[in-house]
Amino acid sequence: MRTAKGKLMMVLTGYIQERKITQSRAAGVMSVSQPRISDLVRGKIGLFTIDTLVNMVTAAGLKVDIDITAGRPGAKNKQVA
Repeated sequence: MRTAKGKLMMVLTGYIQERKITQSRAAGVMSVSQPRISDLVRGKIGLFTIDTLVNMVTAAGLKVDIDITAGRPGAKNKQVA
């Protein structure tokens, strides 16, 4: 299973590669620094929050769509009292 952060990072990296833009240009488009783009393309997932990645995706003109489904059959649900 892919994590949400991993999927967002893959989409952003693909965006950069498909458009054949430099890291500097990508940084301008996504309103972050060039070193942040370097971290992104190197896959340093722990350095990013979902919030940051969603902001980068929307700055790039892409749409974020979230789909939530039921868990695995038989999985125990945790309840908070």
